[in-house]
Amino acid sequence: MNKRFLREQSGAVVIEAAFLFVLVVILIQLLVEFSFRKQQQTALERVNFVLAKVVRERNALYDASPLLVFKQSDLLTQNDVDRLADFAQVFLKNSPSDFTLRVEATVFTDVASGAVAKSTSTFSTGNACTIPNLTPLSGYGNLSAWTNNKRWMPIYRVSLCQTRMSSPIEKIINRTLGLSEVITASNIVLSR
Repeated sequence: MNKRFLREQSGAVVIEAAFLFVLVVILIQLLVEFSFRKQQQTALERVNFVLAKVVRERNALYDASPLLVFKQSDLLTQNDVDRLADFAQVFLKNSPSDFTLRVEATVFTDVASGAVAKSTSTFSTGNACTIPNLTPLSGYGNLSAWTNNKRWMPIYRVSLCQTRMSSPIEKIINRTLGLSEVITASNIVLSR
């Protein structure tokens, strides 16, 4: 009876098809989760780019406005960063606790021989995730330009991170592949 059972082939195709069906379903789920992750990363990078442009252009945008959002100087304040967080909240359509925004500003001494960091200020808002430590902004002095006004242009870094909304399957995938559930984006811009 045992040898006859091993030679029987009538249900083998169904078993193989069941294994293949499970494998195809898992593969499709992986592709869907990866595309959602990539879409969220792209959206976060776009929002971060817009925020960096607002920081860069804030004097030109708000200089003549009676409702002055930003101060007319190179220095940022916590109030300025809170306003940027309000913009980010509108763009991301999330509650303020879903993301963390950090803005760093480096102002240089006005010496024509080279850009030497005079002061670096860091402001943050939100505590949904931790933005990784990046190279200190003062190390990017070579990106600054000497202007006609006889000063070095300030450099700003706008960083944004968001906790990824993930399904139980994606959590398993993240643990298996060592992927983080935090998505970050960072841009460095010069002032106008």
